[in-house]
Amino acid sequence: ELVTPDSPAVPGPGTVQYLLSLAQLALSASVELPDLWQSAQQVNGLLEHLLQSPHYEVREAAAESFLRSLKEEKDDVKQKPQWLEKINVSNLTSMALHEKHPQCLAKVLQVLCVLSSSGELQWTNGGKILSQQEVLLHLLTVAQNSVHSVELLAAALTLVSQLLVEMVNSDPQAATACLTPWGKLLCLCCGEEQPAQVKIIVAKVLVTCASALMMSPCLPLGLPATVSLWRSLFALLQDEDQEVRDAASDFTCAVPAHLISTEGRGMS
Repeated sequence: ELVTPDSPAVPGPGTVQYLLSLAQLALSASVELPDLWQSAQQVNGLLEHLLQSPHYEVREAAAESFLRSLKEEKDDVKQKPQWLEKINVSNLTSMALHEKHPQCLAKVLQVLCVLSSSGELQWTNGGKILSQQEVLLHLLTVAQNSVHSVELLAAALTLVSQLLVEMVNSDPQAATACLTPWGKLLCLCCGEEQPAQVKIIVAKVLVTCASALMMSPCLPLGLPATVSLWRSLFALLQDEDQEVRDAASDFTCAVPAHLISTEGRGMS
């Protein structure tokens, strides 16, 4: 039922639950216990079918299993997970562009956040390689349309911000088209009417990007947008919610050393 596209559907109620149980068993055997398989090709073939399942619950379960595996493997840089082959990364980037279910898309973006933090991803769509700018603009649209889903907004904003910092460092000219909508979205999400969960997400993003985008001497965002983001950060520091204030206060850890030590050197 999982790997044969033309197999008959399981009749009656409980079809999805049945397939999900099969998928979880398959994921345990392929992602968590890859040594049980004779070849990586068998594992990758099964995982590809799971990622392309017509049932979002199965796709989400696969992405969740990938995410759990990546977090467990994070400290083991010597060994690359068997499932992490080009075909599956390609499927994940394609899902990030086409997945319609918010929960499933959020899990996929979380997986890509982890993968992106350890190296540049090649984004493909139907065999076409996309530019970083195309990817960023698409993910920005996802984030802008995801204010109703905190989990999806968090994943989209985090991934966009990671990719944006990379792009500012590698191709600042191409990043210009993405910086303005990114800054506006963050400022919008800092509004008083926004729930605390959204503000915490934005605070974490601002802290992560502060050094590269808000404290850089070249002001990649431009002066007005940079000032607006600092205002938003200061507003979060004064928010009535303690968790929001705590998340925003972490920006002090991102201040470059030379900005902190200049006065001290001048006084000595």
